[in-house]
Amino acid sequence: MRNEAEITSAAIATDAIGADEIAAGAVTKIQAGLATPTNITAATGIVLSGVTHTGAVIPTVTTLTGHTPQTGDSYPIVSSVTHGNAAIKAETAAVLADTNELQTDWANGGRLDVILDARASQTTADAILEDTGTTLPATLTLMSGATFNTATDSLEAIRNRGDAAWVTGGGGGSGSGAYTVTITVNDGATALENSTVRLTEGVNTFTDETNVSGVATFSLDAATYSVAITKGGYQFTPTTLVIAGDDSETYSMTATVITPSDPSQTTGYVTIYTGAHVAVADATVEIQVLKLANGTTGSGIDDPLISGTTNGSGYVEFTGLPRGATYQVRVNGGPWFKGTTASAATTPLAGVLGLPE
Repeated sequence: MRNEAEITSAAIATDAIGADEIAAGAVTKIQAGLATPTNITAATGIVLSGVTHTGAVIPTVTTLTGHTPQTGDSYPIVSSVTHGNAAIKAETAAVLADTNELQTDWANGGRLDVILDARASQTTADAILEDTGTTLPATLTLMSGATFNTATDSLEAIRNRGDAAWVTGGGGGSGSGAYTVTITVNDGATALENSTVRLTEGVNTFTDETNVSGVATFSLDAATYSVAITKGGYQFTPTTLVIAGDDSETYSMTATVITPSDPSQTTGYVTIYTGAHVAVADATVEIQVLKLANGTTGSGIDDPLISGTTNGSGYVEFTGLPRGATYQVRVNGGPWFKGTTASAATTPLAGVLGLPE
């Protein structure tokens, strides 16, 4: 007996859900779900590490599971002594200090401000520069003189003349004339050093001493000069020299030979010079013996006052003076000078001249 319709394969086949029906239903459901998604909100929260967090702020993540650190994650440069935070702060502080000083210099009245203000109003400096450009050349011209010649009057020219004098053996020279005159002095064979050479023309006298080579050098103009040469122990007869160009002359002096006296007597001698050490010719020299030597007995003074005249070299001598005697001597009627004759063959009278009694 059948109470229900009998289920048959045909009936099942007729009512069965096909693949198309399933596909169409799934699509409908998925689309409906996507149309109204469920968003994460403060109310719904989020689950991190098994803990649900709600609210507007997600807490700091301190541990990342499964994360592989990459280069630079630990920022080692931050703790570097040379380039880290401390070093950066020190450099920044230094820059700030320099900037502060610069700001002070730029402020009104600061150092840079004063410099710029002075430069902006350098009327005085400009005036000085202009005045120097005008007055300095005029002053230099005045100092040099109207006849200044750079070839002969400059310091370099003067130095060159001095160098030339040393090269040729001169002792520096005398005069400033156009011609170089070289005088060589000897005793006939050997050069005489420290001989005083004088060349005189009118009121002009030029003097120089010979060097180790016996040479004295002069710079003279054309003229006729009187030549006088003096040296202790030597005599020279004055002569003349005509200068018309550069010239070199050689003069010989004669060694003074003192005339000997008797063995019991002495010869007194002297050369008379002026204060400028110029030999005085034709000077009258007087010597007077005042007292014989102590212990002298049986002797007297027949002619106590003796007079003599200097030669061209200023030389004079007195023979036959008693040894050890007290005497006095004078020149050209001047003051007397007292001395004692030596107990030797000769007595230099110059040892007492100039020493008043």
